Amino acid sequence: MRWIGRTVMGVAALHTLFGVLVFGGTLLTILREGLVGTIDTQYDRGAVFWFLYTGFALGLLGAWMDEREAERRPFPRYLVVSLAILTGAGALIMPRSGFWLLIPPVLGAIARNRRMDVGRTYEDADV
Repeated sequence: MRWIGRTVMGVAALHTLFGVLVFGGTLLTILREGLVGTIDTQYDRGAVFWFLYTGFALGLLGAWMDEREAERRPFPRYLVVSLAILTGAGALIMPRSGFWLLIPPVLGAIARNRRMDVGRTYEDADV
């Protein structure tokens, strides 16, 4: 069953939707000003940019993970470890955030890779 990448894509969609809802006014101001060169030192404008940018990047990562699941290929270890570190650090540094939503897919990716490692040879490894 494919759920890990799809869960990451769902978190990305929620992240982006939340960003649009919370920073909607700021986003409209940026768009009204022509988008290009409209973010400099304004905290709210930088926040909306990184919020939406992160949502998009997380969506791409989730889509790629879903593709790996569909192909029945393991996730690269560096990806799982990196995502676990980012998720753990984010949840600890910002406990009132959505980082917690990434814990299930991270644990799922770890468990999935462990199951797939059984019976694999070094030549089969995709890291």
